[in-house]
Amino acid sequence: AYRTLGEAAKKRKDWQGARAAFESALEREPGNAELMQALAQVAYAQEDYPEAARWMRRSLERQPDPGKREFLANILVALNEDAEAAEQLAQLLSELDAPEDRHRVLMTLGEVYTRLEKHPEATAAFQEAARIEPDYAAVHALAHALEREGRSAEAVPWFEKRLQLQPSAIAHLELGMIYAKVGQSEQATQHLDEALQA
Repeated sequence: AYRTLGEAAKKRKDWQGARAAFESALEREPGNAELMQALAQVAYAQEDYPEAARWMRRSLERQPDPGKREFLANILVALNEDAEAAEQLAQLLSELDAPEDRHRVLMTLGEVYTRLEKHPEATAAFQEAARIEPDYAAVHALAHALEREGRSAEAVPWFEKRLQLQPSAIAHLELGMIYAKVGQSEQATQHLDEALQA
């Protein structure tokens, strides 16, 4: 009964009512991982990320699940607890098979590694994401990751692909700058001129 009340309150965005109902239900079923996850979702909706993380950790301990692990990792990212988020995301990758899921998690992991200034690890994550699906986000992230590592020559084709996927003045400017870095002044000038004309 309390769980049903909690779900109804959650749908109405009555977070206090939902929290009270789920806590009452959890008193009756102390080890229920689903109730702990529901409490984490309510805390997350209230932007109480430390509380959300606490409940998700407890839920995940009792019932390991890739969806729960990803939710916990996203909470940790919101808390800027990047080292633990990276651990959770790396563990999550070993639990996922679907390419679209792996792509999404690799992109988040690459961003977290970038924030941790673990540039080789970020580059590897973005490379794998781009291998799975070379969409704009993956191509853009990989180009910049390679540049951050000082691998400008390897970054050039990715900046070119980015320009193909989404032409813009910024894309021409960045491609011109990377060409200048690798000493290809003719291509650099061409793209810098195109940036000015766009």
